[in-house]
This record gives sequence, C-alpha cells and structure tokens, in this order.
Amino acid sequence: MNQVHTSQENAEIQAKVDKKNAAKAGSEEARERMAAMEAALNGAQAGELARIEQRRKEGEERMAAREKESERVRKLEARKKEEQRLLAAEMHRETMMKAAAAERANE
Repeated sequence: MNQVHTSQENAEIQAKVDKKNAAKAGSEEARERMAAMEAALNGAQAGELARIEQRRKEGEERMAAREKESERVRKLEARKKEEQRLLAAEMHRETMMKAAAAERANE
C-alpha cells in the first residue's frame, strides 16, 4: 500500500510538473505571438510612415512646381506690361511728333 501511495504521489507530482511545463510552453508561445504581432505592427507603422513621407514629398514637389509656374507667369505678365508701356510711350512720342510737324506746317 505504501508503494501504491508513493506511486500516486509521484503521479500527482508528475502531473503538477507537466501542468507547469505546459503553462510555461503556453506562456512562451504567447510571448512569441506577442513579439510577432509587435514586429508586424512596427513594420506596418514603418510602412505607413514611409507612405506618408512619400505623399508629403510629392506634395512639396507639386507646390514647388506650381510656384515655379506662377513665377514664370508673373515674369511673362511683367514683360508684356513693360512691352505695352513701351509701345504706348512710342505711340505717344509719334503722336507728339506728328502734332509738332502739323503745327509747323500750319505756321
């Protein structure tokens, strides 16, 4: 009977040890799953940050291109305005010369 009792205690002890080992293995698996999920999350965040940075860069390039185009249009408009001013001055000068010539002809 003592031997049966000892076998039963050994079986109970072994069951406890097995239970602890199973809990440790489950805990280790849970840690590994958590680490894998964290790595996946970090990878997703890095990918999203890269996409955001790319969109920001593209936006800045578009803004720079628009600003360059606006500057080109402003210069073109300024040149046209200057040409119109010079043409008006030339026409005024010609009109004044004709008026002076007509006045001299009338004298």
